[in-house]
Amino acid sequence: DEALLGFEARRRFTVGLVCVAGLIGLANLALTPVLDRLSLGLIAAFLLVVGVRDLQQAGRSRSQLLRLASEARVDPLTRIGNRRALTEDIAEPADEPTSVLVVDLDQFKAVNDLIGHSTGDAVLRRAAEVLTRLVGPRIVYRIGGDEFTAIVRSSPQQAEQLAQQLVIEIPASVAEIPGVAILHVGASIGVSHLHEPTTDAINAAIMQSGHALRAAKDAAEAAESAKS
Repeated sequence: DEALLGFEARRRFTVGLVCVAGLIGLANLALTPVLDRLSLGLIAAFLLVVGVRDLQQAGRSRSQLLRLASEARVDPLTRIGNRRALTEDIAEPADEPTSVLVVDLDQFKAVNDLIGHSTGDAVLRRAAEVLTRLVGPRIVYRIGGDEFTAIVRSSPQQAEQLAQQLVIEIPASVAEIPGVAILHVGASIGVSHLHEPTTDAINAAIMQSGHALRAAKDAAEAAESAKS
């Protein structure tokens, strides 16, 4: 942000410099002989060219900074928001009902260990695609490893229905990746609902959803052990 402000100040200074140079040139052209007018005209033209070039460079640099700032909020593998984006977005006030979903992939470590990390990356991308399709691209985040978070602006009932849908659709979509179906990759989800979606409340809800997620995973593992 400071760099962008610096470029904006530089741009305005350059515009001012060009305008002043032009006014000085016009004023002197009316008061000087022909040869001096030619010299002043050349100087004014030179300043104008330099000023335009500087403005173009500042514009390109500003665009590059904006692109870098945007990329800093994006997870490079899945192309959804990262932890930084989550931190910044939850700081924005909201007046509507809010729920927090924390999603973790079951058996993901087995995918990496038995099939390979490239397949593991494909699983993460596929899970992100399902989340983006069902929840929305601007409120889904990968916060590390195989863990995702979604900030859902809807009623608790709708959030619960969404979580149930994700539990079904993420494994079904991931199973389409060659070699993955046999490992039975699933999705465990912890859900927490907020009455007042402040930054502190959302952070607390993320932790609460994480606890609910771990409880769901423990229950799933216990059920799987009972079957075997």
